Amino acid sequence: MNAISFLPHSGNFKPALPVFLWIAAFICGMYPLQGYQLEGFAGCVLLTFAWSYVMLSRDAAKGWSLPRTPVLWFAGAFWLLIAASIAWSPIKPVSLMGLCFFSVMPLGFFVAGMSAPDRFFILVARVLGLMLALMSVWAVVQFFFLNAYFLGQARHPLSDPSTLGALFSLGLFCALGWMLSNRCAKERKYALILSVLLIWGMMSTVARGPMFALVPGLAFFAVLLWPQVKAARKSFAVLIIAALAFGGVMQLGVEKKFDMAQRLFGTVMPEGERPDISNSRMQVWATALEMIKDSPVLGSGIATFSALYPQYRQANDADGAYLAHNDPLQFWVELGILGPILFYGFAIAAAVRTFSALKKDGETQGTDGGRRVLIVSIFAALVAMVAHSHVSFNHFALPILMPTGLLLALWLLATERALGRVPARIALPDAEKSPSMAKVAIALPFVMIGWLYSSLMMGEYFANRARDDLFAQRMDDFANNINMAGRVSMDMNARAYILAINVPMAILEMDRESKITPNIEKQKNLYAQVQDYAARISAINPLEPSPYYYLGRVQELVEKEVVPEGTLSPEDYYKKAILLDPVYLAPRLALNTLYKAEGRSVKERIVNMEQGLGFTYLTPQARDYYGELGRLYLDSGNTEKMQAVISQMMYFERLDKFSRQRLSISIPEALGGGDALMIRP
Repeated sequence: MNAISFLPHSGNFKPALPVFLWIAAFICGMYPLQGYQLEGFAGCVLLTFAWSYVMLSRDAAKGWSLPRTPVLWFAGAFWLLIAASIAWSPIKPVSLMGLCFFSVMPLGFFVAGMSAPDRFFILVARVLGLMLALMSVWAVVQFFFLNAYFLGQARHPLSDPSTLGALFSLGLFCALGWMLSNRCAKERKYALILSVLLIWGMMSTVARGPMFALVPGLAFFAVLLWPQVKAARKSFAVLIIAALAFGGVMQLGVEKKFDMAQRLFGTVMPEGERPDISNSRMQVWATALEMIKDSPVLGSGIATFSALYPQYRQANDADGAYLAHNDPLQFWVELGILGPILFYGFAIAAAVRTFSALKKDGETQGTDGGRRVLIVSIFAALVAMVAHSHVSFNHFALPILMPTGLLLALWLLATERALGRVPARIALPDAEKSPSMAKVAIALPFVMIGWLYSSLMMGEYFANRARDDLFAQRMDDFANNINMAGRVSMDMNARAYILAINVPMAILEMDRESKITPNIEKQKNLYAQVQDYAARISAINPLEPSPYYYLGRVQELVEKEVVPEGTLSPEDYYKKAILLDPVYLAPRLALNTLYKAEGRSVKERIVNMEQGLGFTYLTPQARDYYGELGRLYLDSGNTEKMQAVISQMMYFERLDKFSRQRLSISIPEALGGGDALMIRP
């Protein structure tokens, strides 16, 4: 496309900087570099803030145009609800980061809808089209040549195959619209090639959600653009043949982790028919509904689902699901009843506006209808995205939120012109008299929120460095980075205190192992440090289980007179930690050791240990857990269960070996033959 005639003219708009900022933010949001997710998250949000300022400041003096529509009211109310949920969130730093995370979509929607000229959309579309084409080719390579390395599903540069499929789906509908446009034959051929590549890329992800979601999107697309679809039937025939041929090739010569049909069936499989229910959305949704019962009106606060989920996790939920895999349901958990109401209200308002615009536009079937093609293509893409979000987490993925925001802005401008309405003018007071002050006023909210967000991100960064220092026994650097994490985050980083609490605990552990005469004053000082750190952790994140483990463990490392009267027993603390997170092995193992020291029966110890048996573990402590439970079964004479536990431990060992092997092999090494050496257990 060389022009979008119904959008604001570019005028003196210089697109290089805003296009660069948006594309850079999008790339950061994909987290393409393993081990740099934190930096990618921070870069995406801060670059989006910078892009928003650049776009808005361009028209600071004369103001901006904004359509009058209920769609914007629903979007604004939803955004405001997310911000308000921080007030009642139990983990305010996490919810603030969640607000910044989600804001990339409404910022794209509002800012581009208010200030983006045609040139911006055209250039972004060209760059994204090229990027998606290359990513599709790369997805095909992953499926056929790196199948073991990427666990049977194309996913890179993203981390989740379903999200990558959703991104390809957004691009596919736009490519199909381009294929039906009134552009020259050469451009339409490019559009067909891009469509074929995107279909192949989607299939290479072997993801269920995007394939399910294509159905309603394609239905709207075909019905509303039937004359254009019929006229381009040869191109669609090529597309269908290419998809079928690729599907046939996928069945040949590739060792697949699972079959697409089996995955589709597994989505709604009854509970009793598979040991691992994490693949069954029905069970995950049932758990989410249990979470809703405790706070149906206000919710728990944005971005708190993963912190709350362990408390409600079902005993046979092996792998866990730290997202609801149903965005409206997760909105209800985190934002209360208004979350899904505003979500569906926005969707209904958008549908009403779309059909009103198509009717008002006066374009009949059989005409060229360039604007109609654009409106329907975007609407169909968004229908597929929303449909997919009912079995996935598209609204919790930056690579989906960012292009969705721009597509909404383009759709808003196209429907506004089709409806023939005059948009409202928005301007800052006295902006024409003092444009520089207007730019300062625009910058202030981005600077303030960006400062808070950057503080939290820097706290996480230094906490990560401190963690690495602790593992490497660089204690001076560890102390410096812990202090920096607390300082830059304004004491809002719970992980810094979780790491710091290990210092007094380690001293007490060493004193106990050395069997030196206890120094009561020293123990009181260290005990007070542990209590102080634990209190700080719980104040920042009351859902964190580790403080209770440390408060229980420290009592076993000091003399009885050090512990104040009325303090909960170690057993009570361990049980509180397990209640918050049943997969947290440290308190479960400590409770088993405590029961053994107290002479509790083997049966009672088995009951405690068996409560953690249904989960999948990824930490080294799993070896101790399986080994101890196996010994308990042996002591009780239950050799059958002992053998089953030993089998689980062997599976864990194979999985751990595979994970370490995968981390040690780079993508180029895997392409060079390393993939063939990897056998997933």
